[in-house]
Amino acid sequence: MLAILLSLPILIYVGISDWKHRLIPNAAILILLAMGILQILMDNYFNFHIDLIERITGLLFPGIILFVIYMKNPKLSGGGDLKLLASLGFCIGISYFIATLFVACIGGIAHSLRYKQVYVPLGTYICIGAVIVTGVNFVQFFY
Repeated sequence: MLAILLSLPILIYVGISDWKHRLIPNAAILILLAMGILQILMDNYFNFHIDLIERITGLLFPGIILFVIYMKNPKLSGGGDLKLLASLGFCIGISYFIATLFVACIGGIAHSLRYKQVYVPLGTYICIGAVIVTGVNFVQFFY
């Protein structure tokens, strides 16, 4: 959790980049993965323990699902969205990832209805969902 909150500037950058250019930089994905590894190392000092199995499931689950979607129709989801979801899944684990994906889907559907677009900058809504879900859980930890 703390690693995602520390990587807030990266998530903002990814969200803006995907919104404006429909491009998610690979360097940002690598930084998010590094933050997930940092979180594993920090688990000894903070009580945000997420099991390694949950992290690996969070890494593989979104990747497999979006890869299948991407192989059926490459225009529906870009490779950057796939990599972003996989790296966030590793950082926050599968349980928080599902909540993040739920928030992202609500945002994506609202965007699609509002702007009458089929292709949605999903990375922007994934980043917003990650910030909301981890922020809520971070606040709940202290109260």
